[in-house]
Amino acid sequence: MVFLTAIMRSLNDYHAMNSLKSPSRYFKRMQFKRIAAKFSGRGRNCYVIGVNRMLRAMRFSTKNYALKSETLDRLYETRLAAACLEHGMNKTYFLTSLAENDINLNRETLSNLAIYEPRTFQSLVQFVKERSEEVGLQSRVLGSVHGTESRGILDEVKKHRWSTKSRTDEVD
Repeated sequence: MVFLTAIMRSLNDYHAMNSLKSPSRYFKRMQFKRIAAKFSGRGRNCYVIGVNRMLRAMRFSTKNYALKSETLDRLYETRLAAACLEHGMNKTYFLTSLAENDINLNRETLSNLAIYEPRTFQSLVQFVKERSEEVGLQSRVLGSVHGTESRGILDEVKKHRWSTKSRTDEVD
């Protein structure tokens, strides 16, 4: 009995396909039925009404896919910046140092490591710090812990503000 249902279904498909004008028309309608199965109302059952609804749904799905990827990219950037600040590291310096040391991890992987594997992420930050000390970079390049400002950083900010003000005054 179990095998008879599959045979009957295939016979029904065969008869339905032969009753339409061409096989391509049959498969086109079958594809519509698969897509419109989640719709409610007449858009699900009536082909003429449902095609417009299906095309509209597909148009919105492609538009929202681009928005979703942009949103996820911003989320990964924010998580990675927060994780780097937590360990006292500048995000851009961290990413460039990883690239220079042939550690090829994308931002999504790094943000997931920071969330779900904090010790692994901490070891990556430690590796970058030790590698920068080997190369001989100064500690101010590494950045400071978020929320603390040293006297030197404040002096540099003041110099930058004065230099930009003087440039704008000269232009006017």
